[in-house]
Amino acid sequence: MSLEPVLILGVRDIRTALQNRSVSMPMVLVPVLILVIMPVVLLRSLIGAGGDEMLSDLQPLLEGLPPSAAYLAELPLTEAGIILITHYILAPLFLVIPLMVASVLGAESFAGEKERGTLEALLYTPLSRMQLLAGKTMAAVVPAIALAWASFLAYAVVVNVVAWPVMGRIFFPPVMWWALMLWVVPAAAVLSLAVMVMVSMRVSSFMEAFQIGGMVVIPVVALMLAQVTGVLFLSLPVMLLVGLALWVTTGVLIHILSNTLLSGDLLTRM
Repeated sequence: MSLEPVLILGVRDIRTALQNRSVSMPMVLVPVLILVIMPVVLLRSLIGAGGDEMLSDLQPLLEGLPPSAAYLAELPLTEAGIILITHYILAPLFLVIPLMVASVLGAESFAGEKERGTLEALLYTPLSRMQLLAGKTMAAVVPAIALAWASFLAYAVVVNVVAWPVMGRIFFPPVMWWALMLWVVPAAAVLSLAVMVMVSMRVSSFMEAFQIGGMVVIPVVALMLAQVTGVLFLSLPVMLLVGLALWVTTGVLIHILSNTLLSGDLLTRM
């Protein structure tokens, strides 16, 4: 399969998507909210005058730490609270970025073509259906992963700078976050796109696809609630298992989509 047409189609779809404010605005606002505003507010509250009250709220979590995070009990209370928030509590929210970006771009790339009436013209180009699907996949997955990695760098700078008066050292990222970025984030992006392709086959507009596809963030919310309530505590083994579960689920969906593609129905049903 020739890669040049795939790259041309992918770049074309990315440019088209970024010209749509319904697509570009969430890609900017969501990372800023999660990775700048939220950590700054939480850390300044913890370090500031009201920190004692916030630490008392975190005390149940600090007392119920699993062996993987038992080292926090040996740290000063404020330092332990900072690490608890930045390393663990906010980690599930980070998955919102690849899920959201892949969903938005996927909805624009697949359902958007149908809504604009341009999909039929694409089907008459010399591109094979596999090249069309690969180009559109690249247009959604590559920006989602790239934005997640860029956001990871921004988050690392923000939390290290804001927490420096207490920590006095660069304490972020831990090993668990490298597993999150290199193993879980790509799986989340591809899974989100696979779900969006299946949704786009059954709807007729970008907004309808985006609204239905937005349900992929529900597991992230559940993961965060499980951690805050102490039901589940993220660690390197847990992160590896989460990534494995996402990749297995993604593999199943891709197998289904591949069979649909080979049958000739995938793009014609969109």
